[in-house]
Amino acid sequence: MSCYLVKGKGWRFDFILKSKRHTGTWFRTKKEANQAEARKREELARPRIVSEIPTDMGFLELVNMRLDHVKAYKSDRYYIEYGYMAKRWLARWGHLTCGELHQRQLEDFILERSSVSACTANKEIRYLRSLFNYGINTFID
Repeated sequence: MSCYLVKGKGWRFDFILKSKRHTGTWFRTKKEANQAEARKREELARPRIVSEIPTDMGFLELVNMRLDHVKAYKSDRYYIEYGYMAKRWLARWGHLTCGELHQRQLEDFILERSSVSACTANKEIRYLRSLFNYGINTFID
């Protein structure tokens, strides 16, 4: 146990466990620093069990969140265009979760839209890509 005094600041503890340094700082007394070190060692001896957090979400929920974001930060025209496309997507995939939506389904959809025009298909690709990138950046960061 290494508890020591830093003049003008207070007591601190410092120890290395499994090649990792653990410190606690600025206790008023040496006794408080020793107790804090004992608690820290005990906490490290039996780590908390982290419950799994569900990472999948419904496609409808993702689209609604993206629409809210577009309405707040993008132009009105972009929001209207995005709304039209979102209705089309939700008619197809509104009942699915994002994890159930496969690349093949998206490819089939884009091929159908390319029968209208290549410009339309490319626009669908851009908007779908922005939707999924929004989901990734929002929930991972």
